[in-house]
Amino acid sequence: MIINDVELRGTICSYAELFFTTMQDEYYKIGVEIKRLSGDIDIIPVVIPRKQIDPNADYNNLRIYVEKGLVQTRRDDDGHLNMYVFAKEASIYDSYEDEEDVNKVHFSGVLKNKIIRKTSLSNLDIADVFFVNKNNYYPCIVWHDNVKLIEKMDKNTIVDVYARFQSRPYEKDNEEKVAYELSISKLEKIV
Repeated sequence: MIINDVELRGTICSYAELFFTTMQDEYYKIGVEIKRLSGDIDIIPVVIPRKQIDPNADYNNLRIYVEKGLVQTRRDDDGHLNMYVFAKEASIYDSYEDEEDVNKVHFSGVLKNKIIRKTSLSNLDIADVFFVNKNNYYPCIVWHDNVKLIEKMDKNTIVDVYARFQSRPYEKDNEEKVAYELSISKLEKIV
């Protein structure tokens, strides 16, 4: 069984922009700020069907709760991979005091590479890995003991993964860019 579930709650921080269209609908992308436990903020791209939002409205600083979402990827015209949350069910509302942000991703995927192990600036074991879930290609980062666990897995192993969606700024050719990845907190070999 293929799993791809997302639950998010955060603050909208951008205007809706047309992301893509199909014969049935238009889909708009918004940025959603979600605070990590460390206090750092991720800005997550969320794609919503036109029937759920008014693309001309200003939703900045309102809250959004994506009760049912999917992590999806789509190549742009330049061939770059865009990863985002597709909101199947979402509600937009005024902020409530002391409401915590939510950033939960659960998926099953096929491990597509042997890991690229590194050491973080704070001297922790980390590794970059890639999973495929249906037609979606997920760049992920693994930490601590999960690095040792995933090192023992062969390519094409099917894995059950719990993670959070994160954004990471970087610079390339003197231009600021943002990478999106799933930060894995728990994983378990299925097959």
